[in-house]
Amino acid sequence: SAELAIDRMSPLAEAILPLVPTVRGDFARADELLARSESLLLDLPWHEAVSVLTQAEIVRLHVGDDEAARASYLARLRARFGDGVTAVDNGDGALWHLHVILARIWAGELDGVEQHLVAIDTDMIVPEWARWARPWVTGLARERAGDIDGGRRLLTDAVAALDTELPLYRAHLHADLARMSLQAGHAETAGRATAHATELYTRLGAVPYLGR
Repeated sequence: SAELAIDRMSPLAEAILPLVPTVRGDFARADELLARSESLLLDLPWHEAVSVLTQAEIVRLHVGDDEAARASYLARLRARFGDGVTAVDNGDGALWHLHVILARIWAGELDGVEQHLVAIDTDMIVPEWARWARPWVTGLARERAGDIDGGRRLLTDAVAALDTELPLYRAHLHADLARMSLQAGHAETAGRATAHATELYTRLGAVPYLGR
Protein backbone atom coordinates (compact mmCIF):
# COMPACT_ATOMS: atom_id res chain seq x y z
CA SER A 1 0.00 0.00 0.00
CA ALA A 2 1.00 3.66 -0.27
CA GLU A 3 1.16 3.87 3.51
CA LEU A 4 3.56 0.92 3.69
CA ALA A 5 5.67 2.51 0.96
CA ILE A 6 5.95 5.68 2.99
CA ASP A 7 6.89 3.63 6.05
CA ARG A 8 9.91 2.35 4.15
CA MET A 9 11.15 5.79 3.13
CA SER A 10 14.47 7.06 4.37
CA PRO A 11 14.56 9.85 6.99
CA LEU A 12 15.67 12.23 4.22
CA ALA A 13 12.66 11.38 2.07
CA GLU A 14 10.37 11.71 5.09
CA ALA A 15 11.70 15.24 5.68
CA ILE A 16 11.10 16.25 2.05
CA LEU A 17 7.52 14.91 1.89
CA PRO A 18 5.77 17.83 3.68
CA LEU A 19 6.89 20.40 1.10
CA VAL A 20 4.32 19.56 -1.59
CA PRO A 21 1.18 19.66 0.61
CA THR A 22 2.49 22.84 2.23
CA VAL A 23 2.81 24.73 -1.05
CA ARG A 24 -0.49 23.28 -2.31
CA GLY A 25 -2.30 24.41 0.84
CA ASP A 26 -3.05 21.02 2.43
CA PHE A 27 -1.83 22.15 5.82
CA ALA A 28 -3.33 19.29 7.80
CA ARG A 29 -1.40 16.76 5.72
CA ALA A 30 1.76 18.90 5.80
CA ASP A 31 1.61 19.20 9.59
CA GLU A 32 1.04 15.47 9.95
CA LEU A 33 4.10 14.70 7.81
CA LEU A 34 6.23 17.31 9.61
CA ALA A 35 5.34 15.78 12.98
CA ARG A 36 6.14 12.33 11.66
CA SER A 37 9.54 13.41 10.37
CA GLU A 38 10.32 15.27 13.58
CA SER A 39 9.50 12.22 15.69
CA LEU A 40 11.78 10.05 13.58
CA LEU A 41 14.66 12.51 13.68
CA LEU A 42 14.45 13.10 17.42
CA ASP A 43 15.26 9.40 17.77
CA LEU A 44 17.74 9.30 14.86
CA PRO A 45 19.06 12.84 14.28
CA TRP A 46 20.62 12.37 10.85
CA HIS A 47 22.31 15.66 9.92
CA GLU A 48 21.14 15.91 6.30
CA ALA A 49 17.56 14.99 7.17
CA VAL A 50 17.44 17.51 10.04
CA SER A 51 18.63 20.17 7.58
CA VAL A 52 15.82 19.30 5.15
CA LEU A 53 13.24 19.18 7.95
CA THR A 54 14.39 22.63 9.06
CA GLN A 55 13.75 23.97 5.56
CA ALA A 56 10.36 22.24 5.34
CA GLU A 57 9.28 23.71 8.69
CA ILE A 58 10.37 27.19 7.64
CA VAL A 59 8.43 26.87 4.37
CA ARG A 60 5.37 25.83 6.39
CA LEU A 61 5.73 28.81 8.73
CA HIS A 62 6.26 31.17 5.81
CA VAL A 63 2.96 30.22 4.18
CA GLY A 64 1.07 30.58 7.46
CA ASP A 65 0.18 33.75 9.33
CA ASP A 66 1.33 32.87 12.86
CA GLU A 67 3.92 35.57 13.54
CA ALA A 68 4.53 34.36 17.09
CA ALA A 69 5.32 30.85 15.81
CA ARG A 70 7.73 32.32 13.27
CA ALA A 71 9.48 34.45 15.88
CA SER A 72 9.92 31.51 18.27
CA TYR A 73 10.85 28.92 15.66
CA LEU A 74 14.64 28.99 16.04
CA ALA A 75 14.38 28.68 19.83
CA ARG A 76 12.14 25.61 19.40
CA LEU A 77 14.46 24.15 16.74
CA ARG A 78 17.49 24.53 19.02
CA ALA A 79 15.61 23.04 21.96
CA ARG A 80 14.94 19.91 19.88
CA PHE A 81 18.23 19.47 18.02
CA GLY A 82 20.82 21.51 19.95
CA ASP A 83 22.20 25.05 19.70
CA GLY A 84 24.55 24.11 16.88
CA VAL A 85 21.70 23.26 14.51
CA THR A 86 21.61 26.84 13.22
CA ALA A 87 25.37 27.47 13.26
CA VAL A 88 26.71 28.69 9.94
CA ASP A 89 29.29 25.88 9.80
CA ASN A 90 26.49 23.37 10.30
CA GLY A 91 25.05 24.42 6.96
CA ASP A 92 23.97 21.94 4.34
CA GLY A 93 23.93 23.96 1.14
CA ALA A 94 22.91 27.40 -0.07
CA LEU A 95 19.17 26.78 0.23
CA TRP A 96 19.58 25.76 3.87
CA HIS A 97 21.38 29.05 4.53
CA LEU A 98 18.62 31.00 2.76
CA HIS A 99 15.89 29.42 4.89
CA VAL A 100 17.79 29.90 8.14
CA ILE A 101 18.28 33.57 7.18
CA LEU A 102 14.50 33.97 6.94
CA ALA A 103 14.07 32.34 10.35
CA ARG A 104 16.76 34.56 11.87
CA ILE A 105 14.95 37.63 10.55
CA TRP A 106 11.68 36.41 12.08
CA ALA A 107 13.48 35.90 15.40
CA GLY A 108 15.13 39.33 15.25
CA GLU A 109 18.60 37.74 15.03
CA LEU A 110 19.66 40.28 12.43
CA ASP A 111 23.36 40.17 13.33
CA GLY A 112 23.42 36.54 12.19
CA VAL A 113 22.22 37.20 8.64
CA GLU A 114 25.48 38.29 7.01
CA GLN A 115 27.46 35.19 7.97
CA HIS A 116 24.97 33.00 6.12
CA LEU A 117 25.11 35.27 3.07
CA VAL A 118 28.90 35.03 3.07
CA ALA A 119 28.59 31.24 3.25
CA ILE A 120 26.35 31.30 0.15
CA ASP A 121 28.65 33.71 -1.70
CA THR A 122 31.78 31.65 -0.95
CA ASP A 123 30.32 28.20 -1.59
CA MET A 124 32.18 25.97 -4.04
CA ILE A 125 29.31 26.46 -6.50
CA VAL A 126 27.64 29.84 -6.00
CA PRO A 127 24.02 29.68 -7.21
CA GLU A 128 22.85 32.23 -9.76
CA TRP A 129 20.02 33.25 -7.43
CA ALA A 130 22.53 34.49 -4.85
CA ARG A 131 22.75 37.78 -6.81
CA TRP A 132 19.17 38.71 -5.97
CA ALA A 133 18.79 36.76 -2.74
CA ARG A 134 21.35 38.97 -0.97
CA PRO A 135 19.50 42.28 -1.50
CA TRP A 136 16.17 40.52 -0.90
CA VAL A 137 16.94 39.14 2.55
CA THR A 138 19.06 42.17 3.49
CA GLY A 139 16.00 44.25 2.67
CA LEU A 140 13.82 42.02 4.84
CA ALA A 141 16.30 42.51 7.69
CA ARG A 142 16.08 46.28 7.18
CA GLU A 143 12.29 46.05 7.34
CA ARG A 144 12.52 43.99 10.55
CA ALA A 145 14.76 46.70 12.02
CA GLY A 146 12.15 49.34 11.17
CA ASP A 147 13.68 50.82 8.02
CA ILE A 148 10.81 50.19 5.59
CA ASP A 149 12.02 52.49 2.83
CA GLY A 150 15.59 51.17 3.03
CA GLY A 151 14.20 47.66 2.76
CA ARG A 152 12.04 48.65 -0.21
CA ARG A 153 15.03 50.07 -2.09
CA LEU A 154 17.01 46.88 -1.57
CA LEU A 155 14.10 44.75 -2.79
CA THR A 156 13.84 46.96 -5.87
CA ASP A 157 17.52 46.17 -6.53
CA ALA A 158 16.80 42.47 -6.01
CA VAL A 159 13.97 42.50 -8.58
CA ALA A 160 16.31 44.17 -11.10
CA ALA A 161 18.75 41.25 -10.66
CA LEU A 162 16.18 38.45 -11.02
CA ASP A 163 16.85 35.36 -13.12
CA THR A 164 14.69 32.28 -13.74
CA GLU A 165 15.78 30.27 -10.69
CA LEU A 166 13.68 29.57 -7.58
CA PRO A 167 10.31 30.77 -8.97
CA LEU A 168 8.52 30.38 -5.61
CA TYR A 169 11.07 32.61 -3.92
CA ARG A 170 10.95 35.11 -6.77
CA ALA A 171 7.22 35.29 -6.07
CA HIS A 172 7.96 35.88 -2.37
CA LEU A 173 10.31 38.71 -3.34
CA HIS A 174 7.61 40.41 -5.42
CA ALA A 175 5.07 39.93 -2.61
CA ASP A 176 7.50 41.43 -0.07
CA LEU A 177 8.18 44.38 -2.39
CA ALA A 178 4.43 44.94 -2.76
CA ARG A 179 3.99 45.02 1.02
CA MET A 180 6.86 47.43 1.64
CA SER A 181 5.93 49.66 -1.29
CA LEU A 182 2.39 49.99 0.00
CA GLN A 183 3.67 50.83 3.47
CA ALA A 184 6.03 53.43 2.00
CA GLY A 185 3.26 55.04 -0.06
CA HIS A 186 4.28 53.71 -3.48
CA ALA A 187 0.93 52.31 -4.57
CA GLU A 188 1.79 51.92 -8.27
CA THR A 189 4.93 49.89 -7.52
CA ALA A 190 2.94 47.83 -5.04
CA GLY A 191 0.34 47.05 -7.69
CA ARG A 192 2.92 45.91 -10.23
CA ALA A 193 4.73 43.76 -7.66
CA THR A 194 1.45 42.17 -6.55
CA ALA A 195 0.63 41.31 -10.16
CA HIS A 196 4.04 39.66 -10.65
CA ALA A 197 3.68 37.68 -7.42
CA THR A 198 0.15 36.56 -8.28
CA GLU A 199 1.21 35.41 -11.74
CA LEU A 200 4.07 33.32 -10.36
CA TYR A 201 2.06 31.82 -7.50
CA THR A 202 -0.75 30.93 -9.92
CA ARG A 203 1.62 29.33 -12.41
CA LEU A 204 3.15 27.23 -9.61
CA GLY A 205 -0.21 26.22 -8.15
CA ALA A 206 0.86 27.80 -4.85
CA VAL A 207 -2.74 28.55 -3.92
CA PRO A 208 -2.27 29.48 -0.22
CA TYR A 209 -0.06 32.44 -1.11
CA LEU A 210 -2.71 34.07 -3.30
CA GLY A 211 -4.63 36.91 -1.72
CA ARG A 212 -2.17 37.38 1.13
